[in-house]
Amino acid sequence: MLFSKSFGYAIRGILYIATSSDSGAPVQTEAIARELGVPMHFTRKVLKQLAQKGILVSSKGQRGGFLLAEGVLEKPLIELVEATDGVALFHTCILRLRACDHRNPCPMHEHFKGIQDDIRTVLSSHTIGGLLSPGRAALLRSLMVEGQFEKFAR
Repeated sequence: MLFSKSFGYAIRGILYIATSSDSGAPVQTEAIARELGVPMHFTRKVLKQLAQKGILVSSKGQRGGFLLAEGVLEKPLIELVEATDGVALFHTCILRLRACDHRNPCPMHEHFKGIQDDIRTVLSSHTIGGLLSPGRAALLRSLMVEGQFEKFAR
């Protein structure tokens, strides 16, 4: 796959927080991990990383957890990729050759350069919040592990 598990957990966590923090209270990592069916410790690590980069706001303590930083839903997806995976995907040779560039292309360079540019364009032109458009129920259903949505929707 093109993106890391960190990116996948980051986007799922952010979308879960966006749909769950109606009251303005922080969303706890345990709830996110349980409802999304993802490992809690890895999820916490990813969310802490996002807080350090200003994408989330974290609070400690018994009622602590994570909230979205102001304006995060208007940020392009490329900023989330930069925060979790970096942008090497857009500059690295598909064959992992060190000397591959437009002056010294590998056999696959011309084929994949356009794909890399297209992916960057898509990620730059779509916002994190744009992924919320299908509606809360459909989004939660797609994020959660099978069987968890019915329990959450009650």
